[in-house]
Amino acid sequence: MYGMILMSYGGPESMDGIESFFTHILQGRKPSPEQLKPITAQYVALGTPDPLRTKTKRQAEALEYVLKQSGLSEVKVYPAYKHAAPFIEDTIGQMIEEGVTQIVTLPMTPFYTEKGVGQYQRTVQEELANRQQTIPVYHIDNWHLHPEYITVIASRVQEALNWLPQSAREESTIVFTAHSQPGTEEKHEVYVRQFTELAEQVALQLHVNNWRIAYRSARHKQNWLGPDIKDVVREEAETGSKGVVACELLSLTNNIETLQEIGKDCQDVASEVGIHYVRTEFLDDSFDLICALANITKEKLSRLELKV
Repeated sequence: MYGMILMSYGGPESMDGIESFFTHILQGRKPSPEQLKPITAQYVALGTPDPLRTKTKRQAEALEYVLKQSGLSEVKVYPAYKHAAPFIEDTIGQMIEEGVTQIVTLPMTPFYTEKGVGQYQRTVQEELANRQQTIPVYHIDNWHLHPEYITVIASRVQEALNWLPQSAREESTIVFTAHSQPGTEEKHEVYVRQFTELAEQVALQLHVNNWRIAYRSARHKQNWLGPDIKDVVREEAETGSKGVVACELLSLTNNIETLQEIGKDCQDVASEVGIHYVRTEFLDDSFDLICALANITKEKLSRLELKV
């Protein structure tokens, strides 16, 4: 039986779990009351359970269903998280108990970083070694340029462009975003290249030329990848653009950090400088995304000459 791990950052299961979630992120150091207060306020303002956690679970359920319907009958898809239960390590234990004979990993982010996708993959291999298991593992990565995935992204950008008033639509700029990283572009060559490649392909499919890339979470941080998206919104207003469409390319799934940074934060800046602003919808557990991920999975396993 195939056991497929849908790997994600994770999120708190309830309001009571916010402190322990961020304690895990901080490697065992509890956040101070001053740090915890604004974080908790963001979750309160969100008004729903943590979307990254709930939607990753639904993505796993939907992907398993579509894979089984398309011919991969012996498969179970497990959601697993880096910073919350079920942790990747615990999920490996569950898979062993349930008789999984081959493991497939799929990170719910298309770009590679050592601390992101790389760490997820290493955790799987290390946990199997710790348990003295030799179950074969196949990593699905480098899928950011899959044609079906590009089409899904392009459809969301087009919908966001269509949402702008006609008077601003043709003089607007698409700004593709991803989380910033500490250090130079050379240090993060793969990440920057994959980010730029995907942005280029989406723009090509839409036949648009007025686009650029920017980063979130970089503002006021020294020596992080830039420019910051809020600065870009200001620049676009200064140079005469009438609107900005922000499209997040790193996070497939709605999450509180991205929602704040390219949602309210950028909306406030756009209002301040008098420019129209709209962000694309997160892909979440949408049918077209799940179908794309299912085909990416099947194509990867076919190339490995595994039974699908």
